Amino acid sequence: ITDALGVFPADAILPLGGWDAVLEPGGGDFHEMTITNAVAGATRGDYIDLGIIAVTPVDLNTNGVADVWEETFFGGPVSGEDDFDGDGLSDAEEYFVGTDPTNATSVFSFEPPAMPDSNGWVNVCWPVSGGRTYLVDVNEDLLSTNWLAAFGPWVAPSNGMYCWSESNLVSASSRVFRVNVLLP
Repeated sequence: ITDALGVFPADAILPLGGWDAVLEPGGGDFHEMTITNAVAGATRGDYIDLGIIAVTPVDLNTNGVADVWEETFFGGPVSGEDDFDGDGLSDAEEYFVGTDPTNATSVFSFEPPAMPDSNGWVNVCWPVSGGRTYLVDVNEDLLSTNWLAAFGPWVAPSNGMYCWSESNLVSASSRVFRVNVLLP
């Protein structure tokens, strides 16, 4: 039940019964996925939210790097362990965070946040890659393993810079931030 561009409508009316969801991403860059009984046991007037369904990129050599990414940057498969541009991140890590593995100046980093302003606000800014999912964790001690989720998950709509603001830091003796990137 998709339109000419393959977009599923926001509100679809289906006859009663069980329905499977079949995702067939175009272009061959992602695996087809079938969710059996995605809609089952519904009664008249039920609203069913399928949520966000993540599809897996095709990775025929099983190195954790999408084949289309390998083709785009290297013309074919790579080991993933090499560091083509010598910037300290493996090619697989560059894929993971969305940086250019052929450009040593394309790195995933963020500048240390400035001291909180008079209202206790601090900004954490970092470069984002479209389609990547980010989470920000906070901790009061760099050596502690007690990280708490502060923000996210959030999907970047496009490449650029993103800033997240934390408040109420006036009472904190120290604060450490960590930005996580989830696999595409």
